[in-house]
Amino acid sequence: MTSKLFFCLGICISAALLLAFVLFNYVRNDYGLFGNCNEPLKIYGKQERLPKYLFSYRYIPENFEGIIVGPSLSDNLDPSLIEEYKIYNASIYGGNATELRLIVENALEHNGRLKFLILCLDPYFTKDCGKKTSHIDPREYRGSLGSVDTIRLYINQVMVKTGFTPDYYNEYGCFDFTLGKANSDARSYIKDAAQKPSSRQKIEINPGAFDDIGQIVTLAHQKELQVFAFYFPRPHELYLLRQEHYLDYQNKMNSLFSPGDLVWDFNSEEYRNFSDNYRNYSDEAHLSKQGATVLLREIKKKLESAQS
Repeated sequence: MTSKLFFCLGICISAALLLAFVLFNYVRNDYGLFGNCNEPLKIYGKQERLPKYLFSYRYIPENFEGIIVGPSLSDNLDPSLIEEYKIYNASIYGGNATELRLIVENALEHNGRLKFLILCLDPYFTKDCGKKTSHIDPREYRGSLGSVDTIRLYINQVMVKTGFTPDYYNEYGCFDFTLGKANSDARSYIKDAAQKPSSRQKIEINPGAFDDIGQIVTLAHQKELQVFAFYFPRPHELYLLRQEHYLDYQNKMNSLFSPGDLVWDFNSEEYRNFSDNYRNYSDEAHLSKQGATVLLREIKKKLESAQS
């Protein structure tokens, strides 16, 4: 065999393998982008930005009535517990308003069934703006047919299905980061946080993040979605240290909403029993499984009240 023939053969084999890999990814359709997207889809591993962004093309808008949007504080809310409505949790662990805006914009651009949007509001959500990774980008649509991330996806699937790593997600987007933290001492976390100077600092709103949330709300109105928004319940003793700043924060954020939107505060006296209960938290901020379940019951009440 001549060197030229060997080279041509190598090119043909490489092209055939690449095409086979692309077809394999197309048929598997792990992100619901091609053909049927009605089968339940899950996230494997702990990297959720890419799958939740790609799910926003078809899986979310074609299979769900509502979408929860927020940072890690709302990421472990399990919408499957609200059986009356089919809701997807598009929150992102460590996510900010810019990243969530891009996901919401994509979902509403391809909207098929979405009727309402639920926003989790908190100073963490609005402290910065801009994408934190390159995973939330239209180029990832083509990348789903063959990239390092698709290989990583298959590795994560094997690791989860064989029990080597925990199964953190369900098909509703809930990230159960409390796995392995059953004995977490939230009281200690909260007491320690209360001693830090940052627990008394003024709350600043990043202008870009403020604009991002404004765009999310405006787009939801344009697409005729019912908007719900809640201020996340911080542990009460931490909330009191910055109560004046929290109230100022809420006054500014409330300006983004219209009279027809339903906005409420889980830090109010009405929910004092919740925010005083250490068992509702897994650390100084995030909810325990118990806390997330109780919070979802309250969200369900708000959804039902809007329908009555």
